[in-house]
Amino acid sequence: MEDLQRLARQTERIEGGMVNLKLRWQRHVFDQGFLMINDKELSKTQFKSIQNFIDYKLAAEELILRVFTEKAQQTEMHNFCIKKGFQKFLNVDSSVMAEYLAKFLDFHLKRTSKSTVGMNDEDLESKVRETIYIFKLIESKDVFETFYMRALSRRLLLQKSASFEAEKVMFSRLRGECSNEFTTKTENMLKDLTESDTFLKQYTIISGGIEAMNLKYDNVECGFQVLSAGSWPIGAQISGITYPEPLSSLQEDYRKCYTAKHQGQVLNFMP
Repeated sequence: MEDLQRLARQTERIEGGMVNLKLRWQRHVFDQGFLMINDKELSKTQFKSIQNFIDYKLAAEELILRVFTEKAQQTEMHNFCIKKGFQKFLNVDSSVMAEYLAKFLDFHLKRTSKSTVGMNDEDLESKVRETIYIFKLIESKDVFETFYMRALSRRLLLQKSASFEAEKVMFSRLRGECSNEFTTKTENMLKDLTESDTFLKQYTIISGGIEAMNLKYDNVECGFQVLSAGSWPIGAQISGITYPEPLSSLQEDYRKCYTAKHQGQVLNFMP
């Protein structure tokens, strides 16, 4: 470490020395990153390899902080060496990296994920912050959006999300980096679930409460989520399904109650 500090001080005294130092430092960052993405053992971990890139980035930042004492130098070295070096090797195959990032976030935002065991809000915030840093550097953001939307829809519909608040924080971080279409669809997805939950509570009250509904519908649990057409990455609808009693009666009762409150809207039920 002392040798690097001494080298940095001496290089500053040489005309053009810092330019060469930055170029060589950036090349080193790229070379190490390129070796990582081409490592066969690392590739076996697939999306979990994102953690290795995060650790590498943090280590590279720590080295610069220890070698350079002035804030301006630290910022300049970070932007030129780390940021640009990472940007180059991450985009060697940006589509794969975008897919891994989406799956990495899904892994950490799932309620049942082993990764969240013992992780507090501060740890999760740090994980999200570092992942977003890498996301900003990749080019194939459209690939990320596709995989992220699919994973988000599964987390929300299957109630696998670790925290609805964490999802909103994640969305706020992505808002400025993703397309307007992604932003609109994600906003609608979160809005749909909030409004569905609110109306379901109203419907339960209108129907006389849970006990009355259990008695009327043979203790069938009621759960409806009204999703906006075009906002959710859902495949072709299955038509012609005939639901047995008391499901068909419950479905029809919910339809009448919903359309009475939301005139002009049409419900198409999917299992």
